[in-house]
Amino acid sequence: MRGIHLLQNEISKIYKRKTFWIMLGILVAVTLLWAIIAMKTGSDHQNWQQSLQAQSQAEQSEIAKSDGDPEQVMDLKQQNAITKYRLEHSIKPLYSNTVMGFVDSSAGIASIISIFIVILGGSIVSQEYSWGTMKLLLIRPLHRWKILLSKFVSVIIIGIFYLLITFILSFIIGLIFFGKDFGATRFLYEHHNMVHDVSVFWHFLQLYASNLVDLIVITAFAFMLSTLFKSNALAIALSIAIYFGGSLILGIISAFNQQIPKYLFFFNMDLYGQYTNAGASPVDTTVGFSACVLAVYFILFLLIAFLVFEKRDVAE
Repeated sequence: MRGIHLLQNEISKIYKRKTFWIMLGILVAVTLLWAIIAMKTGSDHQNWQQSLQAQSQAEQSEIAKSDGDPEQVMDLKQQNAITKYRLEHSIKPLYSNTVMGFVDSSAGIASIISIFIVILGGSIVSQEYSWGTMKLLLIRPLHRWKILLSKFVSVIIIGIFYLLITFILSFIIGLIFFGKDFGATRFLYEHHNMVHDVSVFWHFLQLYASNLVDLIVITAFAFMLSTLFKSNALAIALSIAIYFGGSLILGIISAFNQQIPKYLFFFNMDLYGQYTNAGASPVDTTVGFSACVLAVYFILFLLIAFLVFEKRDVAE
C-alpha cells in the first residue's frame, strides 16, 4: 500500500506543476494547428484512382531508368507494389485531410511528447536535490529503490496519458474538421516482399505501442541522467542535447563504421517503422534485434540509476 501511496504522491507532484498543464496546452494547440494545415494543404482526392494510376506509371518509369543505388530501387519497387495493390483492391490512401488520415499523421506529435517526457524524466530526481527536499524524502521508513521506482513509473504513466490524449484529441478534432470524410479504413505496408493489408485501427494500435516503447526507453535514459546529476539544469540540458543530437552522432559514427550504430539505442527506435519499412536505415537490422538492443539499454539505464541512488550520500 505504501508503494501505491508513493506513486500517487509522485503523480500528484507532477500534475500540480505548471509545466504539466503547459505541455497539455501545447499538445492541444499543435493538434489544432496540424488540423488547420491539413485542411488548407490537403489534396482533393475525389479522383484518387486516376492519381494513383499516374503515380504507378511514374514509379515504374523511375524503376526502369534508375541506375542508382540498390536501396533506392528497392524502395521504389516496394512503393509501386503498394500502389498497384491499392488500385487492384480499391483501397484509398490515408489522406491527411480525412478523419483516419489525420489521426495517422497526428501520431508524429509523439515526438513532442518525447521532448516533454525527456524534460520531466531528466528533472524528477535532480530537482529534489535542487529544491533541498531529497533528505525529507529519504527519512521515510521506505527502501530507496521504492522511492526511485515510484518516480520512474509516475513519469511513464504521464507519458501514457499524453499519448492517449494525443490519440483522442486527433480523433475528435479530425471529426470536427473532416467529419464528412472518414477516409480509408485499411492500412497497407510492404514487408518481406509482400503487401500486407490490415485494419487502420490495428495499425494505430501498433503505431502507438511503438511510440510507447520509444517513450519508455528515452524516459529511462533521461531518468538515469537525472539520478546521476544533482543539477536540475544539467540533467535536463544533457537529456535534450543527446535526444536531439542522436542523428548527428549516428551520422558521424556511420562515416567511420556503418555497423557500430546498430548497437546504439537511438538507432533502434521506431520498431513499427522498421517493420513497415517506414523507417529505412543504412544498416540491415531486424525488429527482433532492435527490440533486444532497446531492452538491454533499458535495463542498463535503470540499473545505473538504482545503483547510484542506493549508494549516494545525500549529505554530499
